[in-house]
Amino acid sequence: YGNRFSFIEKVIKACFSEGVGKIIIVDNKSDDESRMNLNKLAKNRKNKVQLIQLNENKGSAGGYKVGLRIAHNDPSCEYIWLWDDDNLPAKNSLLKLKDFWNKINDIENKEQKAALLSYRKDRGIYKQAVIQSDPSIVLGKKNSFYGVHIGKIFDIFFNKFKHFKKIKDNKDDKKSGEIYVAPYGGIFFHKSLLNNIGYPDEDLYLYYDD
Repeated sequence: YGNRFSFIEKVIKACFSEGVGKIIIVDNKSDDESRMNLNKLAKNRKNKVQLIQLNENKGSAGGYKVGLRIAHNDPSCEYIWLWDDDNLPAKNSLLKLKDFWNKINDIENKEQKAALLSYRKDRGIYKQAVIQSDPSIVLGKKNSFYGVHIGKIFDIFFNKFKHFKKIKDNKDDKKSGEIYVAPYGGIFFHKSLLNNIGYPDEDLYLYYDD
């Protein structure tokens, strides 16, 4: 949306550097300059980039639904990696995701039941959930908003540094674990997962954006 071409151009280059085979861009009614630049980019990489330009901004869920449906119905697509225009995959991140996926052997029919989330260092709550083996931590307390609850407002202000230092210094630093919810950006999964859970509901507005 808007004019964010300078961001998405970096994301596209990084994804191709990681070995992504094809990119679907959903233009959620960005402005004229953005559309012009996106058209040029797609034309120069016509076999690698598919551009979908919407006539209205359908929101995040609506935009992802459009792109996911196209990817799901593409016979050349097997795995899907979701990104927003302001995310950037780290070097070798896709290789690590593939390697971890191939090592999963304790989930029957994992293609229809599992998804991986690329970890971001600025999202300490994910790491906390993994270290403490408590996937519900990412949900926060009842009636909280983005993990903030009025009953813990003073703890957040006075213990924030101590909280993150505890996570960082934990000697039992696990490399992976389960969480109950995640943002779209960074999720990796086999496309048959969509056969099981369907597409995003565009009537719902995002609460857990990245």
